[in-house]
Amino acid sequence: MRKHLYTLALGLTLCSVLLGQQKKPFRQSWWIGAKGGVQFSRFLFVPSIRQHTHFGQRGGIALRFEVERGASAQLEVNYMRTGWKVRFDDANKAYQRNLTYIEVPLLAQLYLGNGPARIFVNAGPIVGYNLDEDTQQTEAVGNTSYQRRVENKLFWGLGGGPGLSVILGTHNRLELEGRFTYGFGDIWPNQRKDDYGQSAEMIFGFTFNYFFRLK
Repeated sequence: MRKHLYTLALGLTLCSVLLGQQKKPFRQSWWIGAKGGVQFSRFLFVPSIRQHTHFGQRGGIALRFEVERGASAQLEVNYMRTGWKVRFDDANKAYQRNLTYIEVPLLAQLYLGNGPARIFVNAGPIVGYNLDEDTQQTEAVGNTSYQRRVENKLFWGLGGGPGLSVILGTHNRLELEGRFTYGFGDIWPNQRKDDYGQSAEMIFGFTFNYFFRLK
């Protein structure tokens, strides 16, 4: 019995040594990337406004620093189009507001697995600024309270989501990422005397990302 225990202990020791030799030492690295995709948004209005989902786009650049094995920090600068689209029972009516933003997310990113294809999850705060807006509507809509222009141009919220990252060689990485953003800031004043107590945005979308390792 003792002989078998010695053999088992020796086998486990050899396996741990071999695995230790196969595991490469970790090196912190910088990555720069570009990303682009589509997104779908809705506004949380109080009192509520019936809406269809608004279709928009997102694109930008990102700088990623791999802090340790399986963990990174990422700073992005993105250009995006969001807004809302009112739903009417009357087919002759249509109203859509399009908003253009520059947003800056600062995200923590965690990877699961060690192979060339890995799942990741990221999350963190997001700030942005409304650059422009435009409206598409039919004359039958008339004048309504939701036609007022954006008054609070600063956007802030939390965002994050899952993704799949595929490493190609030592310097290239392709990713498919999903992200949900919940806005805390209202585009209109929300005092008791105002028309809306809430006018914040929710966004969900997908992007394709390419990253290049700098060092």
